[in-house]
Amino acid sequence: MRRALWMAFFLLVGLAAQAQTNIWQFNSAHPIVFEPVLASDGSVYYATDDGKFSALTPSGVLKWSISPGGQVITPPVLQGNYLYFGTSNQELRGYGLDGNLLWRLGLGVNISTPLAMAASGYIFFGTTDGSLYCVQVSSGHVLWSYHAGYRVASAPVVGHDGTVYFFVDNFLMALDPQYGRVKWRSNAFSFTSQPLFLDSYDHIFFVEETGTLNCFDNTGHWLWQAKDETGALLTCAKTSPIIVGDTILVSTGGNIYAVSVWTGLASWDVAAANTSPAFTPASLSTMAASADGRVYYCDSSNKTLTWFDGSTGILGGYLPSFGTGLNVNLIGWRGKGYLVIRTGPSATILMAYAVPEGSAPGPWGQWAGTPYHLQRRDDAPFLELTSPVDNSVIVGNVVAQADAQDDYKVTGMSLYLNGTDVQDSSSGYLSWGANSAMFQDGTYEFKVVAMDSGGNEAVATANVTFQNPPPVYPLGSGPPVFSWLSNGVDNKYQVAVSEDPNFASILISSAKPTQKFHKGTSWQPKSRLWTKVTLAAAATPTTQVTFYWRVVGKTGGLVVTRSFVVDKSL
Repeated sequence: MRRALWMAFFLLVGLAAQAQTNIWQFNSAHPIVFEPVLASDGSVYYATDDGKFSALTPSGVLKWSISPGGQVITPPVLQGNYLYFGTSNQELRGYGLDGNLLWRLGLGVNISTPLAMAASGYIFFGTTDGSLYCVQVSSGHVLWSYHAGYRVASAPVVGHDGTVYFFVDNFLMALDPQYGRVKWRSNAFSFTSQPLFLDSYDHIFFVEETGTLNCFDNTGHWLWQAKDETGALLTCAKTSPIIVGDTILVSTGGNIYAVSVWTGLASWDVAAANTSPAFTPASLSTMAASADGRVYYCDSSNKTLTWFDGSTGILGGYLPSFGTGLNVNLIGWRGKGYLVIRTGPSATILMAYAVPEGSAPGPWGQWAGTPYHLQRRDDAPFLELTSPVDNSVIVGNVVAQADAQDDYKVTGMSLYLNGTDVQDSSSGYLSWGANSAMFQDGTYEFKVVAMDSGGNEAVATANVTFQNPPPVYPLGSGPPVFSWLSNGVDNKYQVAVSEDPNFASILISSAKPTQKFHKGTSWQPKSRLWTKVTLAAAATPTTQVTFYWRVVGKTGGLVVTRSFVVDKSL
């Protein structure tokens, strides 16, 4: 029996509901070929077997559909604001995100590999006649082509220094990216059609057609073949492994093993990590690792989206899908993760999930485990949240500042306050300020996310406590301004003032008979309304009288509840 897991079904579904949420489902009239491309704004781009290339909105609604003149024959690639793919009419094409053609390049031969997109502005790919091409993304012009051998079948991958690694026939090769000159050529005594992938040390990994996982260094020297905990050779499924830290996660079809990048020896496997209840994964899809340590994949045994702890292999939960799901695609979106899979009969369904975190930091070299399907080593940005300081107590003004640097380019930064996006930047610097008196007293999480041109994310957080004494107004003062921050949902709010902290009765309100909700994030009551407050204070025997005010959004509900004091002795 592959699983004796259904005893724990309701428990795991409970875990699933807390962590992962299905946000939309799209049913295609035709099978979807290759994995969809996910953009940082939530849009999805995909190809179908009827020769169409289409786009969905972030909510899973068809945005546009084009006919690129032939069947799409390579996984589409997104770099910046442009899409690239090969077609069956022997062309490489570039498109804008609006579906408009930028350029097309006639090759006279079909592309045989996925595209490798270098951050330097080059596209690398193999063709059916055994050549490797380098094309400039801005113009679609061929910079060089190198005839390598009989067939180039595995996806090329770009190293940290720009070196292009690829498989041709039985040879692993390294080319200079500028001129296409051979740097070295190593006989691997095998053949693979699986994508190469790199770790942070530019070790080169590939799975042979026989299922053996090999490791070479970046000078072409063989280092090891992967073995299980007993020392026996692993026979891997023909899916691209992924790297989490210094660990390779590789599927054998009937199990998932964690293999050291240094030795090739497995330290644990998912089946052995889950004995009560028993769980044996049936994984024939490429996995994706998230920043919070979860690893997602589609389990073919019971047709579910499944996740486990990437450091221990312990099962976290699963959600049912329609038919066997294929490779997992994961990026960061709105401070969380955005995961899309192909599933359903003949891969006609796209299902999107909101998960707790986006993809784990690079360097990603694996096809379909990377956010944008980029075949290159690309480290995540270095991110520093310089202010506020973690665990600090803030009274009054608060300033959030962050800096990010990347080995290629930082394309954007976002600041989230308790999950609400309050500031965005298109550069490697972000700054935002407010007054803590605009918030309810309590603990708040500042979270900054920085993204690079390859879709990698870096995250920095700080938890602070806002602690503000109520403001004090003299009895004869004019009406103050009540200010608050947007809840990220509404642009219309209602303010109420009461002598009762439970707001059982309302003294004054921003609501009018013809306009229940006030537009904006501040409100100053008219003098005649404020007089009701001062008269209520005058009628109270104590010198200091506490009043309470709250803000309610039209859709999102309660935003903030705070207090102020009227002091009759001032």
